[in-house]
Amino acid sequence: MTFETSSTIQSVSQLTASIRHLLEGTYRFVHVKGEISNCKTPFSGHTYFVLKDGEAQIRCVLFKTQKRYLDKPLEDGQEIICHGRLSVYEQRGEYQIIVDTVDQSGAGILQERFEKLKIKLQSEGLFDEQRKRIVPRYPRHVVVITSATGAALQDFLKIYSFSSAPCKISIYPVAVQGKDAADEIRSAVVKTNKLLQADLIVLCRGGGSLEDLWAFNDEKLARAIAASHIPIVTGIGHEIDFTIADFCADLRCPTPTAAASQIFSSYSEIKQRLTFLERKISREMKNSLLLATRRFEYASKKLRLIDSKIEHSLLKADYAVSQFISSFQSRLHLLQQRTDSFTYKLHRYSPQNRLQLAVNTTKTLQERLKRAMMYAIEKKQTEFKSKAALLDSVSPLATLGRGYSITRIKAGSKSFKPITEANQVKPDDMVEITLHKGTLDCRVIRTDG
Repeated sequence: MTFETSSTIQSVSQLTASIRHLLEGTYRFVHVKGEISNCKTPFSGHTYFVLKDGEAQIRCVLFKTQKRYLDKPLEDGQEIICHGRLSVYEQRGEYQIIVDTVDQSGAGILQERFEKLKIKLQSEGLFDEQRKRIVPRYPRHVVVITSATGAALQDFLKIYSFSSAPCKISIYPVAVQGKDAADEIRSAVVKTNKLLQADLIVLCRGGGSLEDLWAFNDEKLARAIAASHIPIVTGIGHEIDFTIADFCADLRCPTPTAAASQIFSSYSEIKQRLTFLERKISREMKNSLLLATRRFEYASKKLRLIDSKIEHSLLKADYAVSQFISSFQSRLHLLQQRTDSFTYKLHRYSPQNRLQLAVNTTKTLQERLKRAMMYAIEKKQTEFKSKAALLDSVSPLATLGRGYSITRIKAGSKSFKPITEANQVKPDDMVEITLHKGTLDCRVIRTDG
């Protein structure tokens, strides 16, 4: 490739534009493989990231209109192949890839690592059937190692609840995906073996891609499963998914639901057997009851003649009893009448009856006396009110109530003398004026008359 040189002085924007046209014209479409780093998606919705390998890196941008073609969201650490065109971001003077489509290349690498580890562990005998422990048919304590919030746990518990198994379930929550997931799962297996008295360990999680299930392809986890003295059952992913943990486990089930069904199948069989026996016993009891009913009906027919004779005898006995009761009641009624007559006479002439009559008479006289006294009191009250009204009409207080007052001068230490003429006082004398309500102490200023 040759580049023309020129002595013409260019601005930064002109030079940058020339470089952009040169790159876009030379690299119309590129395919670049690398690892995602510094992946960000701001408010605009476009995704910006750096694609790098061991020696270099290049900036990339995936516009939001192209994100619908992705198989899965972009994340740091993914190994991908970007298909797009090379361009220059002139404001920063940086070149970048405008990404059109993305292929996930990491799956191929992981699959290669999976196959290598599988061959290695298989050669060591970790997958041998002779090494594997027998899964108990009726476990009494099962430890489930899985995500506490995943659907796999709910599927497992649903089957357990339906089976009605008398088995204790312990949940050991761990991460089932991500960088630390394999270590958490391995640690849970080891601690369960050391600290818990369990009959069975279950490793389960829902389906996903090879990357999602990669925590169960860890070599340390595989060796921990092989070293466990407690039998281990796996229910990882879907039916087509296989992990290293599945090969090392004592029993591999295709899904968490299948694992629960396999573990509690014996309890389900017992439940079905009991249901069958219950129905059989119920049928036999109904047949026995029907036979007994028929025998009873036959015996009842035989007893009807005897019943007829017994009923006739009972009628005779009832008649005799009725005659006896009627005669006895008549005699009893006569004696009752005589007793009532004697009782009436005794009551009429008894001292207690006479005393009660005197008490009643006394109460009547007391009521009459009380009414007479009340009448006399009311009459006296009426006379008193009449005289009080007459007295009030001529009272000086009534006169004061119409606006008049009484003026008095002190005649001694404890007496006052009414003033009726002006010449009875002189200036500077102190006088007391009584009003309808209250009194006034006044000083005489002058007199007239």
